[in-house]
Amino acid sequence: VFMPRDIQVAAIQMDASPAPTAKRLARAEMLVREATITGAQIIVLPELFNTGYMYDAENFALAEEANGETATWMRTLAAELNIYLAGTLMLREGADVYNAMLLWSPHGDAWRYDKNYPWGWERGYFRGRRNITIAHTPLGKIGMLICWDAAHRQLWREYAGRVDLMLISSCPPNITDPMYVMRDGSVITSDDMQGLAGAMAGCAMCGNGRLWFSHNAHPRIENPVAHDGTYRAKNAPIGQVCRCSAS
Repeated sequence: VFMPRDIQVAAIQMDASPAPTAKRLARAEMLVREATITGAQIIVLPELFNTGYMYDAENFALAEEANGETATWMRTLAAELNIYLAGTLMLREGADVYNAMLLWSPHGDAWRYDKNYPWGWERGYFRGRRNITIAHTPLGKIGMLICWDAAHRQLWREYAGRVDLMLISSCPPNITDPMYVMRDGSVITSDDMQGLAGAMAGCAMCGNGRLWFSHNAHPRIENPVAHDGTYRAKNAPIGQVCRCSAS
């Protein structure tokens, strides 16, 4: 039987600019403490809140262990403030890195959800993992998603009828000014990205291919695999690389 209740939830906004983890955790803690003043019981931090968001090889060095600095900070703060605290960070497993959302209870219980569908260039920095996570808590059954995952209907179908609320941690790009500056100084604009969205959504759906950039910054898919098992050329234009059902 569904029992209606009021739950106070706070969504924390932070500047996505990269900064040392200690500095970003200090900023996050100030905002979390402010949110508890208004009675927040569940507090959600942004995607990659502990490092900032960037496309850079430095990401590999910033990935932490599951019991590292950020996870320990979240566990300690949740217990002190008697809250449920969620946010995502890069977690290392052997040679692999995952964008993982952690949810800590005030009692020290933890749940983990890994981003299923890294978006675009994210696929160069962390792996996707097919999973859903339902946290069974005294506040209800809580589902978890990260950013681009929320655009995938099958994940919502898997959660449908099984949760009382959903937490989504996100750090989307500024869609009003979609311009990306890469480490080598090249710039990718909305004109460069025309036609990319449909192909990227399709390849994200089936997991085939890896995004790369030629020297003139035109996006391509590297070594894509069609569903009939054939390979297309590395330099095949977008739109000709994958014949999955989502394309």
